[in-house]
Amino acid sequence: MKQQSYRLLALDMDGTLLNSQHLILESSLKALQKAKENGIKIVLATGRHHLAARPYHVQLQLDTPMICCNGTYSFDMAEQKVFNANPLSLEQATAMLDIGDELGISMALYVPDAMTMGEMIPYIGKMKSWADSLPEHLRPVVRINNLREEAENANQIFKIIYTHSDPDTLREGVRRVNDVVAVSSEYSWIDRVDICNSGNTKGNSLQKIADLCGIDMSEVVAVGDNENDISMLRAAGLGVAMKGLSYVESEADLVIGTNDENSIERIVEEFLL
Repeated sequence: MKQQSYRLLALDMDGTLLNSQHLILESSLKALQKAKENGIKIVLATGRHHLAARPYHVQLQLDTPMICCNGTYSFDMAEQKVFNANPLSLEQATAMLDIGDELGISMALYVPDAMTMGEMIPYIGKMKSWADSLPEHLRPVVRINNLREEAENANQIFKIIYTHSDPDTLREGVRRVNDVVAVSSEYSWIDRVDICNSGNTKGNSLQKIADLCGIDMSEVVAVGDNENDISMLRAAGLGVAMKGLSYVESEADLVIGTNDENSIERIVEEFLL
């Protein structure tokens, strides 16, 4: 294993930092607090909208920016502002909405103030139930509306989600999208693909955050579990994969346990303290 002094820990959220109940394990909370006390920067790098990542950022009492929507933008919680953004154009979004409608794919569209969908879809429905359980000041906005109307009225379109129970239909949708617009398409779950503007990856955004902090990428540990994490596993000095997907594990320097085990604690204790 590489011998290196690490100064920044980048954590994917779903499937990594969060357990199966979408909670941060007590062992992780204690370990990350200890890491912060030892000067380690903790950065959340997620496919989520910043509004859906915010409750965990607050829980961890972080002062670092969040990498959101797979690197489409970063969000400064202290200043409450988006930066390093590379959103979709209206033309790109419209083409994707057309293809999704033709194939009967359920879709969600992320705009600055909300996560929107044309109809209630399981993934966002679960998020809405979780959101409704939060204190009002931390509750992300989830709304059902005409997605074309949302796209036309938004000053930024962060990403579009395609979700379908049939893998072949989902693959066909992604293939068609890639034929007509320049985008980055990454699976964030087995039945869900996140589509954002070309070049947007967690790895690229992590590089920008590290530069902002004056930290070399060789001093970064990145942890993730899915396809949308591979770019930052490759870019980091130490790329750590959660146990699960072999093609993600093959891109990592280290494979650890699952998100329901004390895996984050292990990383902190072994490599950051």
